[in-house]
Amino acid sequence: MAETRDRDRLSRDRDRLSRSRDRLKAPGVLVGCAAILAGPGIGAPRRDSPTSIDFESFANGSAVCAPCAVSDEWVSLGLRVSFRSWSAGSTRPYLLDGRDYLPDGAGHALGPALNGERGLEVGVIRLDFVERPRTVSFALYGPDLIRRFDIEARSGGRRIDPVSIERTPGLVYDIGGRAPFRREHITVRAERGIDEISLDGFGPPGHVLLIDDLVIDP
Repeated sequence: MAETRDRDRLSRDRDRLSRSRDRLKAPGVLVGCAAILAGPGIGAPRRDSPTSIDFESFANGSAVCAPCAVSDEWVSLGLRVSFRSWSAGSTRPYLLDGRDYLPDGAGHALGPALNGERGLEVGVIRLDFVERPRTVSFALYGPDLIRRFDIEARSGGRRIDPVSIERTPGLVYDIGGRAPFRREHITVRAERGIDEISLDGFGPPGHVLLIDDLVIDP
């Protein structure tokens, strides 16, 4: 009798194992597991065409505010932003009114954190690309007294050679009695995908950097 019960139990165990294997073979199950293991962004399907973010509206189509702290407002378009400062606890960059910084005096731009009466904070604006595009370009604005804007990009966790970051010199202009500003067009490429781009305004000397007309190209 005991031997018969053991054979029956073994048979039931084999049946359960077989049913489990059949469920794993069902359409979409293995894909879903792979997506969970890969984590956000990694393994996600790439977009077929470039995505433009002009910082005039959020990803949901609503109009932007200024000045206004931002973070995940464009994550559905593949962009997450953050800010790091040594002098304040701010962790989010701000959308700023372009009349104070841009040459055409219109629109908005992504800039450093705003700290009440102290004004703009000096720090690092970080752009994280959740879909790891191969090409990212944008307009970068900052004081013309800074000979070279400090840009760091990473791909696969490694720093991209700064020499490979394309910089197209642009307009030098005056705004409201301030020292002259300069606009450059920046293009970053990485065949394995771009993880992040950091724009360092710490200096020396400390200065303001702003971003506009961002294009994410898969």
